Amino acid sequence: MEQALIDSEYYVRTTSDTIETREEILDACRALGFNDNKSFDEYYARVIKEGVSQTDLELLDPANVNLTEFWKVCEELHFGAICGAVSKAEQHAPIDQCNFYNWILSVQANVLGNADIVAQKIRNANLGDFNVLEIGVGYNVLKRGVEANPNAKHIGIDVSNYNGLNDAILYDGWNIPQEVMENKDILCVVSCNVFQHLSINQRRALYAQVAKLLKGNKFNSGTFDVTSQICDYWVEPDKRFVKYNENYYICTFGQFTQLQTTLEIQKDLADAGFNITSINYRMDGLVSYSCHIAGPAPEQPAVADTQEKEKEV
Repeated sequence: MEQALIDSEYYVRTTSDTIETREEILDACRALGFNDNKSFDEYYARVIKEGVSQTDLELLDPANVNLTEFWKVCEELHFGAICGAVSKAEQHAPIDQCNFYNWILSVQANVLGNADIVAQKIRNANLGDFNVLEIGVGYNVLKRGVEANPNAKHIGIDVSNYNGLNDAILYDGWNIPQEVMENKDILCVVSCNVFQHLSINQRRALYAQVAKLLKGNKFNSGTFDVTSQICDYWVEPDKRFVKYNENYYICTFGQFTQLQTTLEIQKDLADAGFNITSINYRMDGLVSYSCHIAGPAPEQPAVADTQEKEKEV
């Protein structure tokens, strides 16, 4: 995991070691006490009841793990459907069925609300085409929604292509690829059910890069919609979360990531330069943050320069 675009203050590993290979990830899973779906459920039930150790929290921390290999192992061991929203009874469901559930979730959360509005405004003003960047493509569930707008093109980044099931540009969970950062046509960034799989520092690093990307596009502004289970407002009635030292964590196949308070999340987005236009709290624990950001207005040619050019013509 090379440090590149991200601000160094966010690039913090919780341990000195990193887990890079498939075998190292499998060894970590076995060290935690599971190697398949059944034993993972037993492990998770145990830590919810008895608590979790610092070692458990750190072992597969996403800041320390090769995420491409991690998600390959998750698929290999059938740890449920990638880009979830599929209950235990429906695990190993066909991809179309997984996408159907996730599409309903994304519609309910209004994940593409801003992208659809931007598409309509640009179409009405005859301003041509634009791009929507999705962070964490999964099985390409949002692509059809984005490209239902005839003037919108979907661009995705993900830690995996999941055996060719998406056409995403690969990234490491930290750095948005340079070719994407230089794309001046990206006016909207969306993400659904992804940021809960990242450490707090990874989330902050991506917020900062998304802000830089949108302020640098052809209109010097854009929208960011992130829907994720990173907020702790639903922890008391929800028994899926593990508490350690007054903090709550969600566990994805042995990978623990910390929940934040909604005020912390709002501060992180504001620190990156975003104005939050709406927050949608769902009863399943997902929270959607809709944001806008604007950089300096594009420079206009001076009146004298314009007149001089007209004379030359």
